[in-house]
Amino acid sequence: MLKAKSVYKIPDGKLLKVFLTWDESSNQITKVLLQGDFFIHPESGIEEIEKALVGCALSENFMVSSIERVVSHFGMELFGVNSQGIAYGILLAKAQAEEGQKHE
Repeated sequence: MLKAKSVYKIPDGKLLKVFLTWDESSNQITKVLLQGDFFIHPESGIEEIEKALVGCALSENFMVSSIERVVSHFGMELFGVNSQGIAYGILLAKAQAEEGQKHE
């Protein structure tokens, strides 16, 4: 299991902090925590998005689809964040961790 984090300012949006754990052999998310100054209504929506991402491949298309599916299912409203921004923040965390490993 590898761990990473990123801080990303979503264009025309808010700050997103990602704490990521993933399985390198399967390239799948094992845990993700999303924080920042964005809002999701209902508030429980963030936990639902995090749960939906567990087991998801670290691929922009897969993550965006998973996020959009759960947002639609629960009728969520996202303010200052979007599915593409979340996926990008997660991939940024992974890329920064991999870059850090190269310099160790």
